[in-house]
Amino acid sequence: MKKLKHGNLTVEMFKEDNSIINSMFKKNTYERVFVSDEKSSMYSSLFGLKYISPLLAIRVFENEKEISNCLLAPSHSSVFIGDKSVLIEGDKLVLCWGDTVFCLSVPDLELIWKTRADQATCFDIYKLDEDYLIHGELNISRISKDGKLLWEFGARDIFVSDNGKDIFELHSDHILVSDFENTVYKLDFAGNCIDEFKIQDIPK
Repeated sequence: MKKLKHGNLTVEMFKEDNSIINSMFKKNTYERVFVSDEKSSMYSSLFGLKYISPLLAIRVFENEKEISNCLLAPSHSSVFIGDKSVLIEGDKLVLCWGDTVFCLSVPDLELIWKTRADQATCFDIYKLDEDYLIHGELNISRISKDGKLLWEFGARDIFVSDNGKDIFELHSDHILVSDFENTVYKLDFAGNCIDEFKIQDIPK
């Protein structure tokens, strides 16, 4: 479970077992369900009570009393929630879940926008001026504060490694990110690759 404090509010997030689906519609366990892609086969499975992907439950408490909740359903089974997967800004909760970035109102948890930012999995989200920078498995992407996909960059391999040496660094005028082959890409804030080198050759 992940907990975030925001003023007198506490936001809890945790993976919900998909078996909740069968009882959810009978007992109204959750107030809202937001699906990454309504056109996907998994959307049909969700409302056919056969959904197999992990669901993200979000609950908001005010002075220890629950005041809202929702479920997020990804369009595929690859999901990840980490320390850098969520941001709270004022009355907005912005988070990565599956291949999609969701923006929800706080404390109501109404959907403001959602944007598919990766074909696989979105790992982390960072502020970049007024926008959001997304570190995904296949893409690095920039999303406006209104949810518009401004650009995306894909490398020769995925943006993860098997040795724990993967790099993602946001600098004052550029981004450094490494792929599975240990190639580091230097991007400007418009998504252009302005240099690339191997990890052992990173400039000091």
